[in-house]
Amino acid sequence: MDENEISIEINCPVGEVFDFTVNPKNTPLWIDSIVEEQASEFPAQVGTEYKNVSRNGDWTQYKVTQLKQNKVFELKQKSGLYHVLYKYEALSESRTRFTYIEWVDSGDIEHPFTTAVLKKLKNVVELTKKK
Repeated sequence: MDENEISIEINCPVGEVFDFTVNPKNTPLWIDSIVEEQASEFPAQVGTEYKNVSRNGDWTQYKVTQLKQNKVFELKQKSGLYHVLYKYEALSESRTRFTYIEWVDSGDIEHPFTTAVLKKLKNVVELTKKK
């Protein structure tokens, strides 16, 4: 099993970070490789299906396997061994630690996230808050 875990502190309340990251319309704003994401229902719940399309036109489907408001959001790729877990920790009323954990059941993660992705998330969420 291959695993990648990275985290960042974001200057926004945990609820704002959670709402932003689980909203499929926002995914292309912070993950450069995704041009569009859709959900079978929103707000999401366990069992909701997300699908996204990459810059090269490939669609990937995921199913929500765990969801706890302002705490945890987990997806599993429907036709693969890939999992991703978002963890949220309120550090104060206006500061959140966001942790991104991705893993595969066997083999290697093809394109592991880097801190650059989370830095972009931080910038986008903090800019959105100021508007």
